[in-house]
Amino acid sequence: VFTSDHGESLGEHQESTHGFFLYQEAIHVPLIFVTPFQRFQGLSVPRVVSLTDVMPTMLEMAGFPIPAEVQGKSLLPCFFRPSQEKEAYAYAETFYPRFHFGWSELQSFQNRKFKLILAPEPELYDLERDPEELNNLALIDRKSFSDLEKQALKFIAAASENAYELDFRKIDEETREKLAALGYVGAFTDSAKLEGKKLANPKDKISVFNELSRAREIGMEGEAKEAIRIIQAIIAEDPDISDAYFTLGNIYFKERDFQAAIASFEQ
Repeated sequence: VFTSDHGESLGEHQESTHGFFLYQEAIHVPLIFVTPFQRFQGLSVPRVVSLTDVMPTMLEMAGFPIPAEVQGKSLLPCFFRPSQEKEAYAYAETFYPRFHFGWSELQSFQNRKFKLILAPEPELYDLERDPEELNNLALIDRKSFSDLEKQALKFIAAASENAYELDFRKIDEETREKLAALGYVGAFTDSAKLEGKKLANPKDKISVFNELSRAREIGMEGEAKEAIRIIQAIIAEDPDISDAYFTLGNIYFKERDFQAAIASFEQ
């Protein structure tokens, strides 16, 4: 099975990497099954599926039972009867803006035609007519928006039932080090401080995110003075961005200004 955990934005929607937004360039990935069975070779199924479907598909192919708690569905029926399968939906989310910046998380829910992004300012795109997701129809096509929103909230409630909750601030040191080595843990905003607050829309903050990313890059490349100036300007505008202090601490540390580094990390 050939697939990927995410795609990559290369400047689309002003995002240069991945993880910040949920547009197609970051979440639409290849899914290719290679089998020894001739009847399945060369078969292309134009259907929305999810990465959660991969594991149950492989289990059924190999003759193993699918655990009841698995949320994905086996795709074998799509191979045998692609035209008879019911319309499918795919869900995606990013909590990176919330955990690292104190801005709102984003959640998306889509079928082949429409894609909904749940955000402080919701977005709806017709993927058939507007594959680049440039024309937000949320305020124009109210019926499609309302129908998809109801299905999305129903799915989220069902999928979240009995979910395991993890306080990222209290993970053990070994786990933290492993995640940090993969780039998944830097600093985390205290979620308790965000409760009840109206959180910023990440779409309105992409320029700040890009500036911090640029400061991180040039700071690690030796342009510490300019990087520090950029980050201090970001903190002056939005003092709750934990990643800004974390990045500042790393730059001070690289410059061997350990007292300033400690102060930034503590903050």
